[in-house]
Amino acid sequence: MSTGTGQLQIDSAGNVGAPAGREFTVDTLAPTTTIGSGPQGLTNNASPSFGFDANEAGSSYECRLDGGAFAACSSPTTHTDLADGPHVFQVRATDQIGHTEPNAATRSFTVDTKVLGTASAKKAQLQKRSRIKLKVRLGANETLAANGTGKIKLGQRFFRLKPKTTRVAAGKAKTLTLVPKRRSNAKRIAKALKRGTEAKATPTLTLTDAAANSNSHTLVIKLKR
Repeated sequence: MSTGTGQLQIDSAGNVGAPAGREFTVDTLAPTTTIGSGPQGLTNNASPSFGFDANEAGSSYECRLDGGAFAACSSPTTHTDLADGPHVFQVRATDQIGHTEPNAATRSFTVDTKVLGTASAKKAQLQKRSRIKLKVRLGANETLAANGTGKIKLGQRFFRLKPKTTRVAAGKAKTLTLVPKRRSNAKRIAKALKRGTEAKATPTLTLTDAAANSNSHTLVIKLKR
């Protein structure tokens, strides 16, 4: 980009007049766009917005998603209801002269809105001696953090389970064992079971993935002797 002006005017007698001319700017460069905001990498937002700007004022923009056709857009622009999986957002600028950016600014991201995991348990679980142990089976199709909480109902009383956290690798399964928060409560429950009192546990398993999606599973387990 360069700037030019007119030349000085000199008459036949050698008098120098004010220059006659017009300033103008030569622009041979296309603008460059920078994406300043929007997801990159993993996100649980299925309707992301992208903010962008070019280094030449007055530029217009065209955007596209996943290799589709470019269409006029403005900053910020939002794409809604995207499917889970990888996506590519691109934007390019055209300046007021008509130069279009040859290489669009690009941002890659992956939408993940689902927790791919399960939690299950046997509906009736045998308790031995004075120990109370509840076993929950966890399965994962992606790496998950699992947090177990809950309570045991014994007659009209409730006893809290000790919170426990574990990780389950993608494609793996793991057993999470939950116990009463206090050992004295475990002994009390065990004695009541021996007398024939009914006890029912309702553990809740919360599964969370790398994109911060989470869901909870509340199970019902009958304790027996």
